[in-house]
Amino acid sequence: MTDVASRRAGPKREDKPSARASQAAGPAHRAAWSALASAHAAVVCALERAFAGASLPPLGWYEVLQALARAPEGSLRPRELVEHVNLSKSGLTRLLDRLEQAGLVERRRCPKDRRGYHVLLTAEGRRIYQRMRPLHDRTVREHLGAALDEQQASELAALLRKLAAGQRERAA
Repeated sequence: MTDVASRRAGPKREDKPSARASQAAGPAHRAAWSALASAHAAVVCALERAFAGASLPPLGWYEVLQALARAPEGSLRPRELVEHVNLSKSGLTRLLDRLEQAGLVERRRCPKDRRGYHVLLTAEGRRIYQRMRPLHDRTVREHLGAALDEQQASELAALLRKLAAGQRERAA
């Protein structure tokens, strides 16, 4: 498409700022982002240290194992699983390769779709997840609980869900 034709077509949907977005580019939003990123990094580092100290796999593995443990029959398709982890599709594929080599997950062809497959949690994967979960919960509780009471944690969760929903809506 030429420059003239693309200008006539108008901006792409994701290029159109919402009224709120165009008003919300100030210092408070930058400070909120910085605080969110710093808090996230601090807790992620604490979790990684806790898992490493207990000779357990890293946080990314935990996220996959947790998603599968919570799924019906301990199984998800990769496109469903990618919604539960902070990885790209290719990053998830590489992680699943490592989890499968470690015997924590298994891939099975989908009987309804020959091209697709399900990722299943193995008995060993469930055992490792059950070792990781209490340590994860304790570490999160120590870091969030030291700074936030239950009410504040609930309010923060609501705000972050709202933020995530807005991002999913923009991506659609």
